[in-house]
Amino acid sequence: MTRKKILVVDDDPAIRKVIHYGFSEEYSVFEAPDGAGGVEACKKHKPELVFLDMELPDSSGIDLLDSILDVNPRPVVVMLTGNDDMEVVRRALQRGAAEYVTKPFQMEALHAMVKDRLGPQDRSGRPWRIR
Repeated sequence: MTRKKILVVDDDPAIRKVIHYGFSEEYSVFEAPDGAGGVEACKKHKPELVFLDMELPDSSGIDLLDSILDVNPRPVVVMLTGNDDMEVVRRALQRGAAEYVTKPFQMEALHAMVKDRLGPQDRSGRPWRIR
């Protein structure tokens, strides 16, 4: 069985690196530094989950959310935001985002959210069996 895929779309290389490192043992993780790269990576890799920055240099995260869901309607999209403007968060959730996370974030919380949304996997990419 193939490993589930996560795409990180964020213009901050440190955020991409932290998320990539934090999930790469269990999932295939891909990165994009901007909206155009995010749409292309979504087309190419068809991720099950997308971490999407709300503010990118070439597009707003909300507009990009629509583009990503048009290209691949199946991923769980988690919005990453540096502010807590609840109006923007509300709009993102109404347009199809599943969750939002404010930066800075705790990796333990991201792991719990991903496992809740995608199900746990062992390092081979197979779902864990709880007996």
